[in-house]
Amino acid sequence: MKKYLIGKGVAAVLALALTAPVLGGCENVSEQDIQSAAEAVSDAATAISEAAGTSEELEAALNAANAYIRDVDLESLVQLGDYKGVTVEVEKPEISAEDVETYLEYMEQSMPASKEVTGRPVQEGDTVNIAFAGRLKETDEYFDGGTSESYDLVIGSHSFIDGFEEGLIGAEIGETRDLELKFPDSYHAENLAGKEVIFETTVHSIKVQAPMDDAYAAGLGLEGVTDMASLKTYLQKQMQAQDDETYKEKVEEAVIEKVVGNAIVSETPQEMVDRYVAQFNQQATLMAQNYSAMYGYTVTADDFVNMLMTQNNFTGTAEEYIRDRAKQTANRYLVLADVAAQEGITITDEELEASIKEDLSSATQPYDNLDDYLKALGVSKEGYREELLGHKVAEFLTEQATVKEPAK
Repeated sequence: MKKYLIGKGVAAVLALALTAPVLGGCENVSEQDIQSAAEAVSDAATAISEAAGTSEELEAALNAANAYIRDVDLESLVQLGDYKGVTVEVEKPEISAEDVETYLEYMEQSMPASKEVTGRPVQEGDTVNIAFAGRLKETDEYFDGGTSESYDLVIGSHSFIDGFEEGLIGAEIGETRDLELKFPDSYHAENLAGKEVIFETTVHSIKVQAPMDDAYAAGLGLEGVTDMASLKTYLQKQMQAQDDETYKEKVEEAVIEKVVGNAIVSETPQEMVDRYVAQFNQQATLMAQNYSAMYGYTVTADDFVNMLMTQNNFTGTAEEYIRDRAKQTANRYLVLADVAAQEGITITDEELEASIKEDLSSATQPYDNLDDYLKALGVSKEGYREELLGHKVAEFLTEQATVKEPAK
């Protein structure tokens, strides 16, 4: 399903939040955490769409009269300006050799080449693979997020709480140590802040950094990569492909903003605004629930909204922010729908059913029918149709547009 303003905004803040410290024994997030979090974003988005039930507020908004474009008189609400062949300025990305070298430096820091060493204990700078289980000293109970069977930790990275890494220096491979530590009073998880804990920790292996050479490149398992030269070629192609995709998205967004900016919406139907407010609130709530369940400490819908407000430098209240976003979204779709009406662009029932079924086939949770799936997703079939129509119109407008490089 193609999502625009609200869907993209909440998904973006989820990605941001997933990079926060999540392990019970960690104070600073490691690159390993970030990589794992990035992989979890798509899974989390799927889980959110599959959350059971919808709020009464959302159901009422979805069923309200005049909540959809089909129920309003576009001609009386929207006055289109120039929309066909608009000109936008978007810088086209080009990956240079310097960009590739910078990324290789990042890889050297985040994915260092390593080799195992034996016959000596842990030293500063080593990467140790450990198992650990943390429990509260006063109750001897294990706490959520403080356990791992296999974790790579760089000694001296200060990614775990004070004393953890220092406590492993001198440990032999296979040795188990009980590390008696204390969480900082300002620790983000209230149930652990200031608590004395014991981490039962076992060292599985010790690795040291090795040079990034042809053997390292070949060992990455990337198609066609056999040495550093082919790795650089591979990275250049991958980075360019990613930037090209981002460029297409930026062009489409710039075109939509230009067309919407050229139009005048005399009045935004309150029922449509209410529908988007309810959808935004529902998505933020479901994301907070999913994140809390995933990482074992409470994150609220307000936390997500506050992060979005910070990202967009919004200084009003959360309610004002959500309503402002909802009104922008409603106006956006009203303008795109009027363009569709002028150009004869439609979404047939067959296209609608095919798109929903495509989404349904990729859902990890089985559904008996399309209605159940849409209810879990928090949208109506008509709302789904509007989003598909918006996507089709956006493609049409982008094909007609002129894209120029910004003046330098």
